[in-house]
Amino acid sequence: MFERFGTRTAVVAPLRARRQVLGALPLGRSGPAPPLTADDLPLVEDLAHRTALAVDNARLYASVQGIAERLQRSLLPELPHVDHLQPAARYTPARSTAEVGGDRYDSFVLPDGTTSMIIGDVAGHDLPTAVAMAQLRNMLRALACDRREPPGEILARLDAINDSLYGGRTATCVFARIEGPEGGPWRLNHSNAGHPPPLLVTHDGDTRYLQEGHGMLLGVEPGTARPSATTPMPERPTLLLYTDGLVERPGESLDHSLARLRQHAAALAREPLDVFCDELLKGLYEAAVDDVALPALRLPPTGAGAGRGGRAGAEPGASPLSPECTSRKSFLGWFSGHGAPGWGHSLPEGALSMIVKKLHDKGVTSEHAYMAAFASIGLSILSWAGSLKAEPAGLDRADRWGIFVGEWAPTFFGLGIALAQYEQKEAPFGTTP
Repeated sequence: MFERFGTRTAVVAPLRARRQVLGALPLGRSGPAPPLTADDLPLVEDLAHRTALAVDNARLYASVQGIAERLQRSLLPELPHVDHLQPAARYTPARSTAEVGGDRYDSFVLPDGTTSMIIGDVAGHDLPTAVAMAQLRNMLRALACDRREPPGEILARLDAINDSLYGGRTATCVFARIEGPEGGPWRLNHSNAGHPPPLLVTHDGDTRYLQEGHGMLLGVEPGTARPSATTPMPERPTLLLYTDGLVERPGESLDHSLARLRQHAAALAREPLDVFCDELLKGLYEAAVDDVALPALRLPPTGAGAGRGGRAGAEPGASPLSPECTSRKSFLGWFSGHGAPGWGHSLPEGALSMIVKKLHDKGVTSEHAYMAAFASIGLSILSWAGSLKAEPAGLDRADRWGIFVGEWAPTFFGLGIALAQYEQKEAPFGTTP
């Protein structure tokens, strides 16, 4: 290289930062310029130091952004597939250098059987923002599962906790529940904390924004009462939640941006849901300057899925552990959505009935956060003890498990041997087809 440029004298200075050599800075003089001497070395050293600092900062920034993006993507949920509801979601980071924001979406089945949908955005574009997003997500999950309250009250609790623990970091959020009897008709019970309004798209392409239940964003006035709204769902609608990155454009009014989204969504109303989401991103993301989160849910026609054990829109307040819910099908239909799909395939009807009766008699129902743990322990004992038939050693071990569980959770005291004895009298253990 020096020969190509006719260099007569040269100095190569290492680029050092944080005890690492990041590269080298070559400097040379050619032509009639005086040669480099020892007097030039302090200047060369200063240039190398400044260059190394800039390179190291760029690398650190890219590393932090990469960590934040991986954290953000790791928190994206696996969408629940319940009854005939069709969920879909997309997340795309911003195209600008500030690649990571606080956008988040979530969807999960609540203990009472309803399906939740959540979208939100924490202010900022850095790793602390991604961490704050994760904290708010987990707090909202806990509140939603523990409290059987309207969405507005859940968001009010979240706002108070956010202010107490994190100094009122600002964020937006929509919390919605899909409610209704099995097979429909369904309704959307929702509350909005300063977020762009959800978009409801009918099968025929009619669209409207759900402006009801709108309140102030989180982190501004904790303690303020937050409204909830209930919207009846039409036949085969698509519910679209989104973050502001999908619609907002510099120098453009928000009304114009929202109108553009409505037009695109209406044109895609009858497309498969995955195509609906992909085409929305293709049509709107090119001009986006922020990250985009986009969850959507399509509901089936009224009556679809009825009698199939689905739990998509259970009536709020209806407990799956009520005295009426003692059938194998209904109980396993409920329990499969609480983290144990496939469990109980070898359990006879009487075992399930006994678990339900024991839990119900003790007052343990779906609103208790620990109820699923009790049920899983009972099912574990049954599944294991069932393979042991009536062998005395097996029953003794089941009894010891029952006593251990009883010490941990009085509701199940001694239930292991009781279940085993009950099933031996009422219905012999054994696998069922």
